[in-house]
Amino acid sequence: MSVAPVNIMDQYHPDTFTDPDSPQFRERYRPLARRPRASEIRAAYAHGRKRGLKFEGVTFEKALSRY
Repeated sequence: MSVAPVNIMDQYHPDTFTDPDSPQFRERYRPLARRPRASEIRAAYAHGRKRGLKFEGVTFEKALSRY
């Protein structure tokens, strides 16, 4: 059985083509012009669990920046 890390991140933010305030914004990306909702993050974890993913804590970039 192969093992591969999977990262479900909640820090997505609209940028460049997905940011309505950017001069490079593209209307076709409007559905991405928002941060993910808490319910969407929970659904992503639930989907992963349903598929057999096992989640474990790893490093946090913000914590590492102190060192």
